[in-house]
Amino acid sequence: MRDYVRFINAILENPLLRSSDIVEEFITKEQNEFNILKLKYKNLQKIVKMENFTSLNGELDATFYQKNFNLSLKYQKIIEKKRSLFMNLNNSIKEVVNQLEIVNTKINNLSEIFQDISILYKSNEENIEYFSSFSEYCKSLSNLYTSEKSFLKYDVKEFFKYIRLELDEVDKLFSDYKYAKINFEGCENNIISHKQNKLINNQELYQFELDQKQKEKNNAKRICCFLQNKACDEYQRILELHKNRAKIIFSKISPNIIETYKKEFENLVKLINSFSD
Repeated sequence: MRDYVRFINAILENPLLRSSDIVEEFITKEQNEFNILKLKYKNLQKIVKMENFTSLNGELDATFYQKNFNLSLKYQKIIEKKRSLFMNLNNSIKEVVNQLEIVNTKINNLSEIFQDISILYKSNEENIEYFSSFSEYCKSLSNLYTSEKSFLKYDVKEFFKYIRLELDEVDKLFSDYKYAKINFEGCENNIISHKQNKLINNQELYQFELDQKQKEKNNAKRICCFLQNKACDEYQRILELHKNRAKIIFSKISPNIIETYKKEFENLVKLINSFSD
């Protein structure tokens, strides 16, 4: 359910997506209408023509920018490294969570043993409070580890996991651009090969085929430049989104974390003071 909420929120953060019909229908329609909606969108095809792309202002930027050309090469390498590191981060957090679970169990056992010792002493009228204090301290420590485990597992791990998933989607945009670039370069090579072909005797046919290949090249160039700009813009949008999202999420969590550690400090002071009684 948390992944579903993150997914919907991420869609609604994108002004283009949240204004689309499919998102509106998904959110507003009743569940019993979904089967009809599935049939409606079942045959959606991947967009490959400029006329089928959409934007908020009705314009598509197919201009070639040298800056975006350089950035596209840089971003693809950065995304690959980030995805790898986020995978390592995900695995490491899982290991830490597992270890915290083990430590938490051991600390609970300590608390119970200290409590049993305290009861034994008291039953013999040997009233030594620090055994009970140790038990309370261990119990508090166990609660702290439980909070840390929950924080790492449900807040940190899932937050960065979703960042990785979003980077995966941006990487697909760069893949689309890469194949569009290959197609554009292929069109250029076709024109070069056509011009080098000296065996065509029909000049009219030669010029017609050359014009067609030039149209294909121009169209391929527009799509290539558009997808390049789209991928670079989306990467930059995602970066800003991740930064703002982190501020919102962890600013809400931090008071609880601070309060937890404050209680742990107070419990430690209580334990120390028990030895001076």
